[in-house]
Order: sequence, then C-alpha cells, then structure tokens
Amino acid sequence: MPGAAPNNASLFRPKFGAIFTAAASTSPLASLASFTPTGPGPAAWTNWGHLSRSTLPARNADGGDALTLSTWAALNAFTEPGEESLSYEYTLVQPDAATIAALSALHGQTVSLLELWYSGARRMGKWIPSASGAWTQDPMASDVDDWANMKFRFSVQSPPASLNLAGLASPSAGIAPYPTPAAPTMLIIDPSAFEAAA
Repeated sequence: MPGAAPNNASLFRPKFGAIFTAAASTSPLASLASFTPTGPGPAAWTNWGHLSRSTLPARNADGGDALTLSTWAALNAFTEPGEESLSYEYTLVQPDAATIAALSALHGQTVSLLELWYSGARRMGKWIPSASGAWTQDPMASDVDDWANMKFRFSVQSPPASLNLAGLASPSAGIAPYPTPAAPTMLIIDPSAFEAAA
C-alpha cells in the first residue's frame, strides 16, 4: 500500500473556521469557491456565525470495542465488531435570538454539515452529509474574560446509499473518504480541491 511522502505543501494550520449546514445529503462540492468563514455561503447553506477560538471543535467517539465471547470448550469462540458513535461539538459565541431560534429548529434534525478551516487564502474542510443536531449547552456566561457561549453537537450518521459517498471521493482531486474507502461517513476536502474550484 503506498504511503504519503513528506510534503510541506500539505501542511495546514487552521487559524480560523466556520460551520455550515444544509438539508441532509446536500453536497458542497460544486460550490466550494463560495465558502468563506465570514460569508453567508452558497444558496441552500447556512453559516452559523462566530465560533469560539479558545474552545475548538471537540470530537467525541464512543463504543467501537468488539464483543468477544468464549465457551467452556474454546476461548474467543465468537467475535462481533463493536459499533462506534461519532459526534462533533461546537462552541458558538453568537447568542442572539435569531441564531438561538434557528439552532433550536435544528435540534433533533438531520442535516448536511461542512466544517471549514481557513488559513490565509487556503481552505480545508470536512463534509458530513448526514449529521443529527442537538443542543448540549444552553447560552450562558462561563468566563468573564471570554464570550458568552452555547454548545451544539452534530452526531455522524450513515449517509444514504443513494448518495454514493464513496463514488464522490477522489483523492487525486483532493477529496478523501473517511473512515474507510468502501463505507465513508464523510469526505475530507484538502486545499487543492478548494484551489481547483476557485
């Protein structure tokens, strides 16, 4: 299996970021040039405003451990792969009424999520076509030296087979499947894909 040789051009420092949502399975791939941290995003997508710089997105993974059963006659007679749940939690620092109401409308809903990273003119992103939203912290003042904030979590779901997410991946074009090539739940979009779309 080929590996990746050291490549300084592939290094990326995510100095700024934003999250965008759209209806479940909506693809951002045809409109990558329209995504910027402070812009509204392309039609059908919503930019969720300012995110915390001191509390970056948190990845939470639960489960995944295999179940192994033994019998009196044999050890490890049966092994069943464990299911893993994956979610990302975002700290939003724009607690105006319009944003709170819009996020409340997303609570319990499945959406398409794009997490955008930005460094100078370079961009990188993570597209999750099926993510279920939920409040994890109501708006509150947690630090007198930082912004009032609120937290919202998006749990990764398996995308519909009709989307053919594996078929949309193209590493040579800067779009990689994750976590596996055959059954990805998201695509990682590197700077070369954004540059090609500009």
